[in-house]
Amino acid sequence: MSDPKFSCGDRVWKTGTYSGPGDVVSVFEISSGKGEWRYVVAHELEGGTGRLLHIYTGTQLEKI
Repeated sequence: MSDPKFSCGDRVWKTGTYSGPGDVVSVFEISSGKGEWRYVVAHELEGGTGRLLHIYTGTQLEKI
């Protein structure tokens, strides 16, 4: 089993289409038991009106 690539509080960059910065707010292992991790990332909405939460795989994120 592998350890997660990111931790809560890490500042990350979502790569690829619709890229941008965010903060990891939750980390969980999916039920396969094969060390596959998912990361809930909070992205600030333009205008400071709130945050959007999205779930990513580790391959979609880079630590900044």
